[in-house]
Amino acid sequence: SGVPDAKTSKEAKDVRKKEFGEAANVLGIQKYRFLDIPDRGFTYSRRALHALIKALRETQPMAIWFPHIDDGDIEHREVHRLVREAEWMAAGVYFPELGHPIPQIEYLVCYEVWTPIVHPQVKVDITNVRERKEAAMRCYRSQLRRAAYDTAIMGLNAYRGSKTSE
Repeated sequence: SGVPDAKTSKEAKDVRKKEFGEAANVLGIQKYRFLDIPDRGFTYSRRALHALIKALRETQPMAIWFPHIDDGDIEHREVHRLVREAEWMAAGVYFPELGHPIPQIEYLVCYEVWTPIVHPQVKVDITNVRERKEAAMRCYRSQLRRAAYDTAIMGLNAYRGSKTSE
């Protein structure tokens, strides 16, 4: 959902997938998958957990980037819980029908969406990729009609970059 002009949920999903594909292209992401779990009502579920465990076992990522636990959006908090659970289960013997266990994922990185992280633990200089990040965010035209998320995110990045210590 979340596409103001969409007349159906399928149309909204198609718009969001297209925008993601454009952003992925800007960022040089060549392989990705959608779990097709509906939003605006998303809850932690066995179906979602199994889908994510299977995806992790098939792709064996080195890192996962996901919303932090105190984000203001309830679905973002649910995604956080789901990723935490699926990450350790994917490395264990749980649900063998979903594939073979994988090595522990090296980096679990939480990011800010609606609510700033109170005590960030990592600061990354994005100077060299700032323009690419902005270009990727501009791909989400349906979302930018609702609010200037690109301006807000870059403002938060500038604020974080100006802090000498946290």
